Amino acid sequence: MKKYLKFKCVYCGQSMECEPQHAGRQLKCPACSHKIVVPPDPENKVPAAPPQDQTWTTDVPSPDVTLPTRYASPKDQKPPPQSE
Repeated sequence: MKKYLKFKCVYCGQSMECEPQHAGRQLKCPACSHKIVVPPDPENKVPAAPPQDQTWTTDVPSPDVTLPTRYASPKDQKPPPQSE
């Protein structure tokens, strides 16, 4: 029996599931198309070590995820475009 991680999109609440090996990876929500990061496996207490020739800093890029407006602080929000 395969085990799946179950989680929800932080933007729209869409329920999703994936295999534990995808924890930490970035994907697009099928409902709202925002980029989200698959949460870690709560049962796996020790993260797996990357292969010797690959490290987290060289092989896994940092996700480019912006906070939804309801979570962003006022300093994080961009000002509206100026019209001339």
